[in-house]
Amino acid sequence: MRANPEVTAILRKIIRNQTDKSDMDLVNPDKTKRLYGVKLNSIVYFATLVELPCIIEAMKTLDNFNFYKSQDASQMLYVHPVKVDMETTSEEEFNKLIGEFDAIEKDPEFQNSLYDRLHNKPGDHKDFSDLKMRSGISPVAKNIVNIRFKQKPHFDPERVKKIEGVLKDLIDFGFAEHVDEQLLDFDE
Repeated sequence: MRANPEVTAILRKIIRNQTDKSDMDLVNPDKTKRLYGVKLNSIVYFATLVELPCIIEAMKTLDNFNFYKSQDASQMLYVHPVKVDMETTSEEEFNKLIGEFDAIEKDPEFQNSLYDRLHNKPGDHKDFSDLKMRSGISPVAKNIVNIRFKQKPHFDPERVKKIEGVLKDLIDFGFAEHVDEQLLDFDE
């Protein structure tokens, strides 16, 4: 989970106070937008489920000497600064906020951290199935997609088909060495 300082402080307080974890909950109000809500006390912070650029192995230890792999993580919750107080907001208002919420439009820092910023512009974004982060979770993995994982070049299929036809014609009918040439004189 990547959260802002306000949410981080609340989460740390809840985790340190290990007796009462009933103040923390995760809700999924809109699966089509990959929109989640991190409910802390009575306040819901909107969050988006995003794909990480590489798989992260989580390690666990019991004696601070031997570590063993506990899980592989390839997704992360990105908590936005948008929050809703559930004590003062009705269910209809909450559903309206969910319907109008666009993570890319409301949180420019989130849009800058996505891998494909050209296709993820505010207002134009309709497909929430491929939200991939550009950087990993540690400073070493900053901008890892552009450094380590180069994109394959995109070719226009029509242009490739046209060039393929020209090359096929050249192979089938021969090259310029089989052409007869004549010089023509023009009188003025």
